[in-house]
Amino acid sequence: MGQRPNIAPGAWLVLSPFALGYADRAARVWIDVITGAAIAGLAVWSAVSTGQIASSAETPDGGDPRRRPVPGTRSGTLSS
Repeated sequence: MGQRPNIAPGAWLVLSPFALGYADRAARVWIDVITGAAIAGLAVWSAVSTGQIASSAETPDGGDPRRRPVPGTRSGTLSS
């Protein structure tokens, strides 16, 4: 589970100025949005780099979960 829980606090920081009603204070909004985006971004990066979340570059089919290898073919897909 590791870094996944860190994504939620980052997202909350991005949304909190609007949810809590202080979106009219620009400095506080920008601090929360930038900090929240950094926390969420680093959590996603950390989860991908440790293998907790698979990136599309690491999957043999390009990340499309609907593509499955076709048995008996070399490339895993049917050719016309």
